[in-house]
Amino acid sequence: MSFLTEINEMLGIDHISTDMCITFMIGKGAVVQGYKKILSISDSELIVAGKNKRIIKITGSNLEIFSLACSEIVLHGKIERIEECHD
Repeated sequence: MSFLTEINEMLGIDHISTDMCITFMIGKGAVVQGYKKILSISDSELIVAGKNKRIIKITGSNLEIFSLACSEIVLHGKIERIEECHD
């Protein structure tokens, strides 16, 4: 059983592909999986929309996209906050 499958079972998640997943490493950055669109980006903020229409805002300092794929972003920098935005 993979680590992600085990975490999904603990959280009661059936299909991770229908949601966003953010893996956060203190002081290093984050990996955002399952995003659909980048809404805003600066050196202190990244805002993305998910496939499920959720809006996620990541704030911090010295943020930069290290790697970008069609559904995955690797973000380097000091992350201070990750939050879901509601209208």
